[in-house]
Amino acid sequence: MANFAPELAKLDGVEGVYDNDPDDAGGETCFGIARVFHPGWEGWPLVDAARDKPGFPGILEHDPGVLAARAAFYKAENWDRFACDEWDQGLAGEIFEQAVNLGNGRVTEHLQRVCNALNHKGRYGADLVVDGAFGSNTLAALRKVVADKRSRAVQYGINGLQCAHYVQLAEKNAVKRKWTGGWLANRGGATP
Repeated sequence: MANFAPELAKLDGVEGVYDNDPDDAGGETCFGIARVFHPGWEGWPLVDAARDKPGFPGILEHDPGVLAARAAFYKAENWDRFACDEWDQGLAGEIFEQAVNLGNGRVTEHLQRVCNALNHKGRYGADLVVDGAFGSNTLAALRKVVADKRSRAVQYGINGLQCAHYVQLAEKNAVKRKWTGGWLANRGGATP
């Protein structure tokens, strides 16, 4: 049901092409892929080869190899892992965006918590263990909730948890406040 391409385009609009902010724990990033966390990404050798070329880093935006590596990475790591093709565009986009920006474990915790919150009187079976592991139990529960026409509730529920996470980060660490406005404005607003 959902389409990967528009979600990847939205991500590109938020993440930008290249950054190397000393305050970012991920360090050097290309299209939001942090070298610290993903040193084996197949795009890094291409980025390194382009470093001495005129127009770096802007030239990466048009490098077909870097663009293909970025798409393949996000499709496998964050889209397919959460079966996003099965969901409506709004829910798929929210899961994908959170997987990219918060990590697969945190978005899984959000999904598990929201599925449990919607599980009134065991409607969907036993509550999930909130462990951040997206396995068969979490997938089955999510399928039941979505089949019950509660896709929007899941989408908005996990979005609310994401917003709360960003506020808590800013409260705990003033350095993070330089990104909080963008986090909330660009990623915090759930769309249908």
